[in-house]
Amino acid sequence: MTKSRRVPISEQQIDRRIEFLIREAEQLDAFKDQTVIYALRVITNYLAVGDDVSSSKLAQRSRLRSRAVVELAAAHPADWFANGKVRNEHQYPLKRAWDWLGDNRDNLSVSGVKEHLRRWPVVVVTREEDLRLKDDPEQNPADRYAAAGIEVMSLNDSGIWLPASRAQFSPDHA
Repeated sequence: MTKSRRVPISEQQIDRRIEFLIREAEQLDAFKDQTVIYALRVITNYLAVGDDVSSSKLAQRSRLRSRAVVELAAAHPADWFANGKVRNEHQYPLKRAWDWLGDNRDNLSVSGVKEHLRRWPVVVVTREEDLRLKDDPEQNPADRYAAAGIEVMSLNDSGIWLPASRAQFSPDHA
C-alpha cells in the first residue's frame, strides 16, 4: 500500500466549512458539538498559517509567539513544540466564536466570518504562560498578554523574531 500525499486545504474548502457553520448557526436548535468546534479549529488554523495543520505544525508555522517560546525554540530546535511544552492560544476562544456566529446569525457571510476570525490570530505560548492567561471578553488581547507578563513576538519577512506591535495581534474589540 502506498502512502498518499496530503494535499493542502483550499480556500474553497474553507469557504464550504464556513458555509456549514453559518447554516448551523442560523438554525433555531443550533448546537455547538464536536463538528462545529473542529470546523472552527480548521478554519482558524487555515487563517493563521494557510492550511489545516496539526497542533505541532501550527506551533511551528505560526508567525506569533511569546518571547519565552522563541527562546525555547532557539534552545531546543528539534522538539520545542513537542510533549505539551507549548500551547496554540486562541485569543478568541472557539466557544466565543460560536457564540458570535449565533448572535449574528441574520447577518453572516463567508467573507464577514473570515474577516472577523482573522482579527484574532493564534499566538503560541508556553504551557506555564497559558495557565496565567485569563479569558476576559472585555479585555483587549494585548492587555491580557501584558497582564500575564507575556511579550508577543512576530516573525518578520527576513526570518527575525521582533516584538509584535499591538496591531499585529490585537483588534481593538470584538
